[in-house]
Amino acid sequence: MNCTNSSQCDAGAFCGTGICQPLRNQGQTCAAASDCAGGLACADGFCCNSSCGSLCQACNVAGSVGTCTNIPAGSDPASECGLVSCAGWYAGWTGDVCNTAQNAPAAAVDCNGSGACEGAPQVCPVQAVNAVVLDCNNTCQVKNLSTCTGMVAPVCNAFTPMPNTQSCNSGVCQQNIPLHGGCAADLPQPHEPPELQRRDLRWPRQRLRRHGHRQRGGRALLAGQRGRVVWRAPASCPGRQLRRAAT
Repeated sequence: MNCTNSSQCDAGAFCGTGICQPLRNQGQTCAAASDCAGGLACADGFCCNSSCGSLCQACNVAGSVGTCTNIPAGSDPASECGLVSCAGWYAGWTGDVCNTAQNAPAAAVDCNGSGACEGAPQVCPVQAVNAVVLDCNNTCQVKNLSTCTGMVAPVCNAFTPMPNTQSCNSGVCQQNIPLHGGCAADLPQPHEPPELQRRDLRWPRQRLRRHGHRQRGGRALLAGQRGRVVWRAPASCPGRQLRRAAT
């Protein structure tokens, strides 16, 4: 029977392609809900048990056609998922450098198999590096391998390099005077002659001369050495002992 709409067809039929046709059953193709029997919905081109309008669900999933089913993980056939922010995520160490991760573009985000899109924990760890957030000092720091991963911020640990004529404190190296006592707990240990271990560095000029030093501009200069050797007392050192500064 020819028709222009379903009202012209008998009960249990619908008007399709200009003729009355039997209502479709679950899993059969449809163009509208009126094509389906028994109150079935028409979703994703098939008569379906529900309207199946939730994110990452479909009624045309292979093996489950006609039943609203979660889209399998790793696919997004309808491109429902969008960009995922990776703010606060780290892309791991590259040498001594820690980088943040780039945001995940929509093309890199799929359904997770549970009726939702993948989130930052699934996509951010595999994104390319974005920007440097920390660069450990090659001489006085070592990267903490348990950091700069996931959402764990990077950490550079201070360490004492060898030989022990160098010492580190908070990742900053300074050359010690000869016969220095080395390091303990990241702090330099004093080993100057007792008469030089003074807490007040504003020494009288005659005392500096007696010990072979001369004073200039608030610094104690060691006389009789090759070149110019400057001695300072770093604020990080207990007792403020003299120490040879980098030149």
